[in-house]
Order: sequence, then structure tokens, then C-alpha cells
Amino acid sequence: MTANEIARWAESAVGDMAYDHVDMWERTGYGDNEDKFKAMKEDGVRDIAGCYADDMWDDPQLLCDLMADRVCEEAGWGEGSDVKFNAIVEEIRDYRKQSKAWNKACDLMLRT
Repeated sequence: MTANEIARWAESAVGDMAYDHVDMWERTGYGDNEDKFKAMKEDGVRDIAGCYADDMWDDPQLLCDLMADRVCEEAGWGEGSDVKFNAIVEEIRDYRKQSKAWNKACDLMLRT
């Protein structure tokens, strides 16, 4: 899997997670999120899951957790894997370098 494929996979995973969470909350109740989603509806948000996915994109730890395992699979575990791992992370950074959360996620993944 290339760095761009890992980045695109993370984008897809965040969207899928958001839609799955909102679907579950709509079926079982919003719990602690009820006020947040009620306010979204009152503000005219039609795609609540899409809005929630945007919020999830602001969480660098979530992005790091999603991508790090994929990067490990690609980099391997042998000698020199840290160098390869960091090179993949830097390629991933280039995919969305304008995003602060994305850059922070990449910083969290780098091996020193």
C-alpha cells in the first residue's frame, strides 16, 4: 500500500466511522451528543454525519491511530524499518500538508 493509498484509506475510514456512529445514535439515542446534534439540525445541517466526519478530522490522535498500523504493515519490522516508516509518514504528510491536524498526526507517528 503506498503512502497515498494509506492517506485515502484514512479519509474513507473517517467518513465510514462518522456515518456508522451517527446511524447508531439515530437508532439508539444520541446520549451525550444529543445537544450537539440538535444544534446542528437547528442550524440547517443536512449531512450530520459529514459534519461529524469534519470534526473527526480535527483529531490528530484519531488520524495517527488509523494510519500508524497501515504504515507499520508497509514499513515492515526488520532492520531499517524505522527509516522506511518515517519516509512513508513524510509522503503521507505531503498528501494533506495544509491540514494542521494531519501534520500533527504525522508528527505523532514519526519514530525517532
